[in-house]
Amino acid sequence: MLRTEHGQLRDWFAARRTKYDEPARYDFEEAVLSGEGSEGAVRAFVNVLNSGTPGDAKAGLRVFKGRPHANLIQSYGPEFTRALEQAPVGKWQAQKTREGWRAVRLVAVTPPKPASFETLRGVVLQDWKDAVAAEQRTAAVRALARKYRIRREGPL
Repeated sequence: MLRTEHGQLRDWFAARRTKYDEPARYDFEEAVLSGEGSEGAVRAFVNVLNSGTPGDAKAGLRVFKGRPHANLIQSYGPEFTRALEQAPVGKWQAQKTREGWRAVRLVAVTPPKPASFETLRGVVLQDWKDAVAAEQRTAAVRALARKYRIRREGPL
């Protein structure tokens, strides 16, 4: 690959960097109360959990590992995601989700990692080739379509 092509590939990578960067990831636990799931009930349950009393019989526990930021927004919405980002690690909190109130505890956050062009160079090159081929196919189909004219004869 020529030096100028290498520079073009780097520029293409930089313009699409978010596709290659590793997003922040969140490990958290979500306790869903059986029976009453009102805000008050969940807040009372959170107080019990934070006091050190086990709450095993009152709720079903779901454990999530390595959930990417975008996936949290898609699954739970932006408000929940913001609250989780700001939550202290290890402390139960009452959080409103799309399905109602839940007790949520942030376990760990893995910060985002920027992608290394040198490490991903082969992948980026293949992605670039695929993108260029797709652009060329689209241009060829459009050029072909310009050669034809569709006429409708008679009533609909």
